[in-house]
Amino acid sequence: MTNKYTTAVGYDQEEAYFRQKDAELLARRRARLDAHHTNLVAGELKCPRCGSKMREVAIEHVKVDRCTGCLGIYLDNGELEKFKHGKAGGFFNRLFGR
Repeated sequence: MTNKYTTAVGYDQEEAYFRQKDAELLARRRARLDAHHTNLVAGELKCPRCGSKMREVAIEHVKVDRCTGCLGIYLDNGELEKFKHGKAGGFFNRLFGR
């Protein structure tokens, strides 16, 4: 069944328009992820909050990532557990007062 709104691939013009927009959005997101991955491989992390450079700092023998712009601290997988089980819970207990 064809009508004046059907394209050559069988979709109406509205659906073809949104398929194109979705494809463009996915391409932009893929490019952003690829750029982020390139930064990770190069060893230069960017802050997810403000985009500034991040550097590794040691807090109680655990290396965490700290933003040079907003001073946010970001933990990699497993680092929170290291704080929790560190010397008598040290940093973690001081942070939450328990």
